[in-house]
Amino acid sequence: MTFIQDQLETIVLHLDQLDADSQPLWGTMTPQKMIEHLTDSVFISTGKVIVDCPYTGEKLERSRTFLLSEQPMPKNFKAHFVNDVSQLRNESFELAVDEFVEAWVDFEEYCELNPEKVNTHPVFGALNIGEWRWMHRKHLTHHFEQFGIEISEPHESNY
Repeated sequence: MTFIQDQLETIVLHLDQLDADSQPLWGTMTPQKMIEHLTDSVFISTGKVIVDCPYTGEKLERSRTFLLSEQPMPKNFKAHFVNDVSQLRNESFELAVDEFVEAWVDFEEYCELNPEKVNTHPVFGALNIGEWRWMHRKHLTHHFEQFGIEISEPHESNY
């Protein structure tokens, strides 16, 4: 499985294939809701939003084993903490993308300044920076594929 790289330029190239009217191949999220959901994950990874993980023991171990594997996230997975139809916080799709980009820039700075930091994910438990990066790669890939965006590496310009 090919997962998107966790560089903002690559992510934005893929986001550019999406617009406010794009239709999901599965699930009920709108493009704007999906972008805001991805931003929420970035907020959690930087500690801007604090969550608990209800899983312990073998269930937590299984979820972490899945996270760290090459397996893609399953389609139509219903996370206990996600409401697909909750109110949108941005006035437009474009503003949601801007919010995501700003959150990602903050994430990069956070990683640089806090290389040993651990924050809790609501399914995978306590994750270090490397594990968060991998989670974001899998999560972004999952939702981009939800909207038919193929994961590809950026091509170098000839100019």
